[in-house]
Amino acid sequence: MTVSYRDILWKHWVLYFFSTYCFHSLSRVIEFDPFLVERIFSLVLVIFVLFVSFFAMLKSNFQVSKKTVSVAVFILVMLIYSASIEKFGYAPIFFLLYFGVIAFLLSPLTEWCAPKSKAIVYFTAFFYITHFMAYLAGSDIFFQQGDRFVGLFSSPTTFATWMVTLFAVSIGVGVGGFIRGGVGRSIHGFNFILLVFLVFASGTRTNLALVFFLGIYILLGGIGTRFLRFSVLASMVPAVLLVYPIYSILTVYISGDFVAYRFEGEEDTSFGLRVSLFNAIFNDFLDSGLSDWLFGHGVEASRELVKQIWSFDIFPHNDALRMVYDFGIVFSFLFFALIAYIASRNHFSFMLGVVYIFSFIHNMVFSHYLISAIFLSSMFSVQKFDLRWSSQKERVFYGKSLCREKPH
Repeated sequence: MTVSYRDILWKHWVLYFFSTYCFHSLSRVIEFDPFLVERIFSLVLVIFVLFVSFFAMLKSNFQVSKKTVSVAVFILVMLIYSASIEKFGYAPIFFLLYFGVIAFLLSPLTEWCAPKSKAIVYFTAFFYITHFMAYLAGSDIFFQQGDRFVGLFSSPTTFATWMVTLFAVSIGVGVGGFIRGGVGRSIHGFNFILLVFLVFASGTRTNLALVFFLGIYILLGGIGTRFLRFSVLASMVPAVLLVYPIYSILTVYISGDFVAYRFEGEEDTSFGLRVSLFNAIFNDFLDSGLSDWLFGHGVEASRELVKQIWSFDIFPHNDALRMVYDFGIVFSFLFFALIAYIASRNHFSFMLGVVYIFSFIHNMVFSHYLISAIFLSSMFSVQKFDLRWSSQKERVFYGKSLCREKPH
């Protein structure tokens, strides 16, 4: 696969992301279902990533290793389990099948040279600036629940997650894209400041913590070994699973007004709803039999439980618990472990893996955009994170060995 082809991978990802956003925005003016269009663009993205992965596999010396066999067994178990459940949810099954196939295709591949794209970094700056101007405009169309800024997204949590994801992508593809160091640092610093403001304006507290985590991670130069990156990602899953009990403890030792800043001293209704959902699903899981513990209640069973209790359909708002309840401990453990293993491959994929795990709180575990970003970033060699913007003219100036581009 040529270098020029690798360079356009992320431009495709951003194109699909921006197209989906445009259709969501247009739905505010012309009434139609934006999520139907989003599913169409997700399918296009899936086909593109599958093509890239399959083509890369054909170009490599494909050898069946123990790791590849393990992934194949994982896919086989997933398919057998999916076919045997009573409540068949097509969207989660399609996502998990896509996840398994990509993992299988990429498992034997060696890493490529890291990508570089100034265009995506400048696009990120433009995207942030336009939303900052929209915030200053103060129009009701850009806000939900009174004062939560969403731009033209469908929800403040979705808005905040996509802003952080776009920043992580711009860092991953932009570090090697600036020859003059001051330019790169200035633009990324400017984007980070705007990101903090926009996420704060959205009132999404977990994403604000995520932004500062990524900022500290970048400034410190990242975590040096894959084992430590894997350990951090793996430990984040139970932290997300128990985020609401952890939040309750924080409110005891930290001022409630500080933790629930967007409610300005009033009752934290968002937390109350999420705790009620968590308690209902978690307690029902504890009361279940051993087979349900190990193998789950069936796809979307957690949503069915919520619907039975409250008579309306709502997501559990904790996808770590949702996966465990629906698919069981065995399958969920394999799924989360494989996510951590893939995302820990380099610093670029690690940042996107952290964003993905944090998105479990926002019902985005089955996001084709986020999982595609993790897989695409895991294919690149980004072993050492360095924001000094070296003046060397190699394609990749960071890593244990410099990677020179091949002639076209």
